[in-house]
Amino acid sequence: MGGTSVRFILSDIQEHEIRDEYGYDIFEPTVGLEIGGKNIFEEFGERGAKSVIIMPSIEDALPDCMRMAGLQEHAQLEYLFSFLGTGWGIRLGEERDELEVVLEVDDSMGPAGVLENGSYPVGRVTVREWIDAVVNLAENVLDLFWRLNPRLYAITKGEWFQLHQLQSWLTDKG
Repeated sequence: MGGTSVRFILSDIQEHEIRDEYGYDIFEPTVGLEIGGKNIFEEFGERGAKSVIIMPSIEDALPDCMRMAGLQEHAQLEYLFSFLGTGWGIRLGEERDELEVVLEVDDSMGPAGVLENGSYPVGRVTVREWIDAVVNLAENVLDLFWRLNPRLYAITKGEWFQLHQLQSWLTDKG
């Protein structure tokens, strides 16, 4: 799918976290977000949100993506992609088929680095680009588990029905 101007960047990957029997809950990479080829965190002196509890973050994002795609009822005008375990989040304000992307900082939720609490607009993306980026993030993380912890991958694979629905939606949207 790829090829959009929006993508998540994983770094600081600790393979032992993925291989652990509790890897699903303890895998905590650094996660950056690139829009138009530029990592939005770099403007603020960071590479990304550090020590993100990534699997639950993705699980929380998938229902919002389903609503954005019109695959679930209760569409909203605003969504929040939280980098769980950190003070970082991405607020997405929907206007037709576009999203206003705002970096949110709330250090009461966890460490957030150098920024003061507040909201920092970072750009606009299409709904399709955002969903594609979340789907690619999920696929990349699942691929790490498939390669490094196949037993845990097999246990959790069935829980990703929403991911499969979004993959189909993206394919249909061409």
